[in-house]
Amino acid sequence: VLERGRMMYWPDTLAAPEVPEYMKQIARENGNFAGCTAPLLWEGKGIGTLAAHRFPPRPFTDKEIDLLQTFADQAVIAIQNARLFNETQEALARQTATSDVLQVISESPTDVQPVFDIIAERAAALTDARFCLVTRLDGEQLHLVSLHGVNEAGGTALRAAWPQPVASSTSIAARAIRQRDVVNVADLLALPDDEYAPVFK
Repeated sequence: VLERGRMMYWPDTLAAPEVPEYMKQIARENGNFAGCTAPLLWEGKGIGTLAAHRFPPRPFTDKEIDLLQTFADQAVIAIQNARLFNETQEALARQTATSDVLQVISESPTDVQPVFDIIAERAAALTDARFCLVTRLDGEQLHLVSLHGVNEAGGTALRAAWPQPVASSTSIAARAIRQRDVVNVADLLALPDDEYAPVFK
């Protein structure tokens, strides 16, 4: 349906030649049925389907088929409205976070620590992260300057790993500085040791 961009309808699954074999097997095992599947299209591209099945098989009327397509079109509108709403909410959250950081900067012109702390807090919140670290390069050493979302024991363990020599450290922070780019690790434990060896001794 998504490949063709149009509805598919079969009044009898076992008798319809265009029905995939796996669906016929379902009909053999669970009972024959009639099926009607409408595409969810946005700007000419398929983003999903809406399917209705009747057990036992009974033909859909033209009115029912049109109604199913109408529901599919309404589903697309709902999906896009939700996407736009979420994008608006995300943009507002980013603007609010930026405003919060700027406010702290203006209130602490000679003390950078509150700025690091609010950056860690807002970054964790915006990315739905469990915790957040802020590091700072001081010459050849990389220092942990703020830590958000970690309990006291975890904070003590993390701080014990810093400072680190940026040239030889295997930490993600050091890699990001050396590469001058974002380092996005989906699964830390899946990295080979030569890419990320333990820094905790």
